[in-house]
Parts: sequence; structure tokens; C-alpha cells
Amino acid sequence: MDMAGRRLKSIFKRVRGVVFLFLVACSLPAANYVDTSDSPVNRPLILRSYVTNADLLLIGVEGYPPNDRLTFYRLVPPPGFAGREVMSNEILPKGTGIQVLGARRCTNCGPSDDQLRIVLLERRLEQPVYLSKRYIRTLLTHLNRDGDN
Repeated sequence: MDMAGRRLKSIFKRVRGVVFLFLVACSLPAANYVDTSDSPVNRPLILRSYVTNADLLLIGVEGYPPNDRLTFYRLVPPPGFAGREVMSNEILPKGTGIQVLGARRCTNCGPSDDQLRIVLLERRLEQPVYLSKRYIRTLLTHLNRDGDN
């Protein structure tokens, strides 16, 4: 096989791989969640208030299937994430107050942490805000009832 033939074969394999990945991604079901707020490990977190220990990103996300509407927010440490699903991105400064309202776990996402549903204490958002539970010890400081740490 000459050089042009090998090159064409290589390009064909790449295109076939991309098409395959696209078809697999399109066939994935939407994520399904179960409420885990009442689990023994999550129950003590519910209705607790925290402040952020660092600047965090509040990323507005379009749901699945795509519908050009902001469906929920994710609170994540920088650099955050990017992709077609990201509809907004803003920095929440260190010291932002939050309160945990509930917890959920994805049942068809593979291994994943619980997600905590939170509210920002300084402002109201129309869509829910989620924070991965793995960040609770490293990015947040618990506030006592009187507001002190």
C-alpha cells in the first residue's frame, strides 16, 4: 500500500472512531438521582450553614437532553469545567455563605459522590445549586448557630 493509501486508511479509522464516540454519547440516558438526605452520613449536614474558604466558581449548566435552558448550577473549585453544557460562569468570593438543603446520588453515573443541594445565603437563584460532598471538608467552614466558626 502506498503512502496516500495508508494516510486515507488512518483518516478513515479516526473518523470512524469519532462517529462511534458520538453515537455512544447520544445514546446515554439522562442521569437518574435518588434522595440521600436521610442517610446516616448525610443527615447531620442538612440545614447546616457554611462559608467558603476560597473563591469558588458558580457554573450554570444546561440539562440533558440539551434544551438551551439553564437547569442547575454547580459550585466547584477553579479551574472548574468547560463544555457545550456550560451556560454561565461566575466567581463566588471567599466568605460566601451557603446552607445545605439536601443530598442526592446518581444511580446510573458510575461511581460518584453524593451531591449536596445548597442555597446561597446572600442571594436567591431560580435554579438549584449542587456541590460535590467531597468538597465539604476542604472548601467550607461550618458556622455555629451564633454565626461563629
